[in-house]
Amino acid sequence: MLAPDDAELLARAPGLEGAWRLLDPEAATALVHEAAHPSVGRGLRVTVDYLRYKPSTSLVAGLRVDTSDGARWAFAVAGSRGHAAKLTKHVSTDVGVPDGFVPRVTRDLVLVAPLRADPRLKAALRVMSRPFLVVEHAEAAEVLRYRPHRRLVVRVDGASGPLAVVRGYPGPAARTMLAACRSLSRAGLPVPRPRGLRRGGRLVVFEHLPGVAASDGTDPALLAAAGALLARVQGVAPHRRLTELDCAHLAQGSLGAVHALVPDSLALAEAVVGRSLDRLAAAPGGAPVTAHGDFSADQLLVHEHGVSLLDLDRAAADGPAGDPASWFAAEAVAGRWDAGADPREALAPLLDTLFTCGPSRPAAPTRRHVDETLRARTALALLARVPEPFRVRAPGAPWADRCRGLVEAAARQVGLT
Repeated sequence: MLAPDDAELLARAPGLEGAWRLLDPEAATALVHEAAHPSVGRGLRVTVDYLRYKPSTSLVAGLRVDTSDGARWAFAVAGSRGHAAKLTKHVSTDVGVPDGFVPRVTRDLVLVAPLRADPRLKAALRVMSRPFLVVEHAEAAEVLRYRPHRRLVVRVDGASGPLAVVRGYPGPAARTMLAACRSLSRAGLPVPRPRGLRRGGRLVVFEHLPGVAASDGTDPALLAAAGALLARVQGVAPHRRLTELDCAHLAQGSLGAVHALVPDSLALAEAVVGRSLDRLAAAPGGAPVTAHGDFSADQLLVHEHGVSLLDLDRAAADGPAGDPASWFAAEAVAGRWDAGADPREALAPLLDTLFTCGPSRPAAPTRRHVDETLRARTALALLARVPEPFRVRAPGAPWADRCRGLVEAAARQVGLT
């Protein structure tokens, strides 16, 4: 049964006839059951791991399918009648029985297919079937993260344990991330050392790092360690391949998401963007630094020697307040901080070590720039995460109210409410 928020969303997008199948958990399970080979068994459990919505055009879902033999991955796309040909061409894809699924398109235009049929990640999928061709002595591969058509992260194992992590992309955008990793690694920072590019830059192979993923980003000790690490990152001059982050451009993408998901909050979101960009323009100019671009607790590995930094997909040249704002927004979306609170207070342990652990940069100008821009950057970071409650669903929690709450919190950050 559709939740009220999902029913309202689909009422605004009548062209996506079959999208309800991906928003109703029971319907999503039935969809996979219909496409699954009998060898998979009937006791499978389907979880919609990820959603990406383009109004009146498509709804894309990443599906985790737990079976008696372990987890398998698939994707589904609900499309409009105008995109029927794009969906049906995948039905003839030969992916074999091992995946346990046959690509299938329903009458109301929902494609469901195994991960190995993903048309934009063909180079990345090579590591799933023949990992030894990508990493020497590899024997098996396990999916760590899958974003249909956009990204696949795989751990490759050998006889004695993990050998490497392979990240796959639809195009050579991986070169920017690789440049950032090499730059930071050469400076002695704890980041995965890249072992090379494969398949024209569509695959990047990294060493496997031991450790435990950080969880609670509000822990003072973790915040202090994150600030010290961030100081070292910002102390490395931005690599020439890193482009300078364009806040105005990113904000337009955020407004598009607000319009698609909670259109009644669009006017307030537009006001937030205008106020935030004005404040950033009025702030004293700060030289761009190397930035992670998606800094949060789940991008850190904790180990006996401290913390390591992962996932530099969005590395850029940016102002020093960008990454702290990203951390605050991630914790706010997770419900561990009040999204409208002063980030300077919540992030105090992180900011203290950021300002005092820099290798050679004067702390005073950095502190002043962060003080004057952090709330505006936090407002933009909160808007950027408005789709998160929709994409990653909390059971029983209405996602639309949470999306609106993020817009309202962003407005509080810049004094609009």
